[in-house]
Amino acid sequence: MIRDSRGCHGSAAGSDVGATAPPLCVACDGTLVRNNLVLEGMLQLTRRNFWYVARFIVWMFRGMAVLKSQVARRTALAASALNYNGELVQFLRSEHSAGRKLILVTGCPLDFAKVVADELGLFSEVHASTPQTNLTPHRQRELLCSRFGERGYEYAGSRVRELTVWSTAVAAVLVGVRRAVARSVAKHTAITRSFPRAAPQLTTYLRALRVHQWLKNLLVFVPLVVSHQVFSARLATASAIAFVSFSICASSVYIWNDLLDMAADRMHPRKRLRPFAAGELSVVQGVMLAAACLGAAVLLCSQLPRPFWWLLGTYLLTTSTYSLALKNRPIVDVILLAGLYTIRLLAGSAATAIYPSFWLLAFSMFIFLSLATAKRYAELIVMTNAGTRALHGRGYRADDLPLLMSIGTANGFLAVLVLALYVNSSEVAALYRSPAILWLIPPLMLYWVSRVWLKTHRGEMHDDPIVFAVKDRPSLAVGLSLVAVLVASTLYSG
Repeated sequence: MIRDSRGCHGSAAGSDVGATAPPLCVACDGTLVRNNLVLEGMLQLTRRNFWYVARFIVWMFRGMAVLKSQVARRTALAASALNYNGELVQFLRSEHSAGRKLILVTGCPLDFAKVVADELGLFSEVHASTPQTNLTPHRQRELLCSRFGERGYEYAGSRVRELTVWSTAVAAVLVGVRRAVARSVAKHTAITRSFPRAAPQLTTYLRALRVHQWLKNLLVFVPLVVSHQVFSARLATASAIAFVSFSICASSVYIWNDLLDMAADRMHPRKRLRPFAAGELSVVQGVMLAAACLGAAVLLCSQLPRPFWWLLGTYLLTTSTYSLALKNRPIVDVILLAGLYTIRLLAGSAATAIYPSFWLLAFSMFIFLSLATAKRYAELIVMTNAGTRALHGRGYRADDLPLLMSIGTANGFLAVLVLALYVNSSEVAALYRSPAILWLIPPLMLYWVSRVWLKTHRGEMHDDPIVFAVKDRPSLAVGLSLVAVLVASTLYSG
């Protein structure tokens, strides 16, 4: 426990009121900032090197004080990008202006606490955990009582475990606490201010799950559709189970990815609004939600053939490796993204025992690489338009834009070429009554691929081309036209 004297810089106006008021001691994690700073630091280190997980276990056995200090030593905390409780900060500024003494008292590492205090410039003292002492709520109470005397301070906190600190405070400021906790605090001291925090809505959880991304998992139905066995109840049920299993497994990966990318997402114009980056959901909530999704996916997976298990496991391993180690590797990242799309196709085949053709695999390789490159191009152009010369957390620079354009458009047109060769192949005659109608597909796809890259080049592409396609009317028209062509070529015999 270290006290860092900085001096109070309150204005003369209202200084008498501030001088007579008891010092206001403010907690950090969950109160001043919405997340736990140590957990954020651990996620940043895990993002840098997965093997830090083993170090965390070793440090934890040596004590929480050691764990916190070791994490803080290795983490660069961007204090300006943290999710502060805006209403509380505004209240603290008014108290500070009135000359009141504000003290930051927290269990987070001293290095982190100082960075936060320096960013806000409101606190005359900082008390936090050191490598020797973990400043638990019990120790905080002892410290504050020895420093100001029992009932000699006011305390602002947010967690039930801080009741021990509130029990000796002259008054309490509550930040986002539940009603049951507020009633317990009221039994010990007066509540002067309360800053309620709205409980996460269902839409918040759905955004965290990225339900809109489940559209990608419709690819598991492709083997069923192209084999013309859509009306088989057994195969359709297997595909539906595969879709749900893949979707909630993917959601667990999205959550994990968002947790690891919180620091980078806060620097991004759009991604900063994601639930974890914006502080709408905590790290603990994210871990629990991801674990629940993964468990449900495993239960559903057990209803399908064993090859599907292996493909789902491969997807989980590949996307985890991508998030932890390969996301910032240029070209490798887009190839892996394309591969993850293809795994969805293979998973649909494994669930139904309908094996994909060479044509389907070749088409998927080219078209998905084109879309993955468009995703990176769109992210990079947004950052360059914002004045940033590099894509934070990735390996691309602004001068890579022409190369990405070449890679993306070339692979998109190669995918159309594969389609044209497929339409002219002998396999088509066995599946379609009127194969000639399928020649309408290549020009439709040429238009769509060209439109995707035109929009991407103009900076009008969403971060995800799949989301763009669902919201883009011409893309939807192309999709409906493709379905109509397939139906006509299957049913019409001219």
